[in-house]
Amino acid sequence: MARIFIVEDDLNLAEVYKKELEGGGHKAEIIPDVESVAKIKKDKPDLVLLDILMTISGLDILREVKADPESAPVPVLLLTNVADMSAIQKGLEYGAEGYLLKSEVTPDQLLSRVNSTLSAIKSS
Repeated sequence: MARIFIVEDDLNLAEVYKKELEGGGHKAEIIPDVESVAKIKKDKPDLVLLDILMTISGLDILREVKADPESAPVPVLLLTNVADMSAIQKGLEYGAEGYLLKSEVTPDQLLSRVNSTLSAIKSS
């Protein structure tokens, strides 16, 4: 069972993600974007699902988390509605493990991707 933080401003979508992750045996928590950096640094979850476009830029959150040696190892999967490859590329450069297009990913695919990312990290 992994502890997963969901940083997503669409609360309905965040609840769908949370339900799917918890149904898959994980502990999921929805974190408001304004609290996310401090909470990630403090609690060091097993994985973060991070929306790129929110009130606070998800890329800024990612950059700040990955710049801190204590929280840098926390794996992050980016969530985005827009296939903006420049933003996605920047997120990967900042240290994200990958990304998911919200408009294309099903809840089952989300769970599968989370599980494969967690497995890859454990085996490395």
